[in-house]
Amino acid sequence: MSTRDFRNNDFRMLSRPEYFALLAKELLPLGKGDRAVVTTMGFSPNMAEIKPIAEAMKTAAKNGATVSLLMDAFDFLINADTKVPGPLWLSPKFHLDRRMREPFRTRLAELKAFAEHGGTHTVTNQPGKAFVWPFSGRSHIKAVVINDTVYMGGCNLNNPHELDIQLRWRDPETADWLYNTLMRFEKIGSVRQALEDTDQTRKLDNKTTLFIDAGVPDQSIIFDEALRMIDEAQEWLVLTSQYFAPGLGTQALARALKRGVKITYYYSHYSMHGPIESTLHRVAQWRERRRLPLALFERRLPIGQHLHAKILATEKGTLIGSHNYGDFGVHVGTAEIALKRTDVAFGKKAVEFIEKQINE
Repeated sequence: MSTRDFRNNDFRMLSRPEYFALLAKELLPLGKGDRAVVTTMGFSPNMAEIKPIAEAMKTAAKNGATVSLLMDAFDFLINADTKVPGPLWLSPKFHLDRRMREPFRTRLAELKAFAEHGGTHTVTNQPGKAFVWPFSGRSHIKAVVINDTVYMGGCNLNNPHELDIQLRWRDPETADWLYNTLMRFEKIGSVRQALEDTDQTRKLDNKTTLFIDAGVPDQSIIFDEALRMIDEAQEWLVLTSQYFAPGLGTQALARALKRGVKITYYYSHYSMHGPIESTLHRVAQWRERRRLPLALFERRLPIGQHLHAKILATEKGTLIGSHNYGDFGVHVGTAEIALKRTDVAFGKKAVEFIEKQINE
């Protein structure tokens, strides 16, 4: 446990644009004796908002800082926007050559340039064989450590216009713990193997706990905590997620509604998930509307707003992180990260933070 008790204001809440700008600003001046590890599922260095981060990492590494980038193999397995198969789906080994299509070629070229400047990069959770299901065994973790500062939440290094939340706080003890954990991912190349199939818990203080799911199928300490929070809510509950996620989570929400809990469930319109996923989500929502209370569907966002924040807040506590609080990611074995804080003011602040983005 950390040697300090945290106040709500110690945790700075950042939107994607704010996170991108601050991350680049804090990486750029690093030099000899400094350390940084950046972890993401998605990495789009060709985007104007991401380029300063990529350049800052290269500059810091060139100036002698120990800088590592960990990105999940997903961005080389499939194009998340078009669902076109990537080079790792076609072959467990790929090379930077003229035949590699975009955006995969640009991503790999940026990793190569980063290494040439002295940085270390790892494409984690590579499948080891061709033609695998690209959504299985993924790391959905978004976390950064810069010296004694920790970032974590829902923000990938892509799609700057998604509505999201990333937490930032200074905590030397937790920074050491998380840095060492992430560097084990780098060394071994697999989150699940690095954590030896064991979900992780770190207590920051009496009100705050950090969780990491190892990515074992049908195992998730974060989802278990979310279900417990939903079942224990008595007054109000706010949930934000990228998807309307059917399964145990929505069943728990229906039980909470039945006992009188006021529920606000924000989620993206199914059309925001690409040509294939949108059809699947539309069918799933059509089916769920016929067996769940319609009150759960009232806060679907309009077309054009892509919500990516993952917040679960009740009068008893708040979870913020990378987990969508649905069954699918748990079943296929997804590594996740989340922070829980049992302070009602913290939860209300997080809800206000994301509602402001939605309303703007």
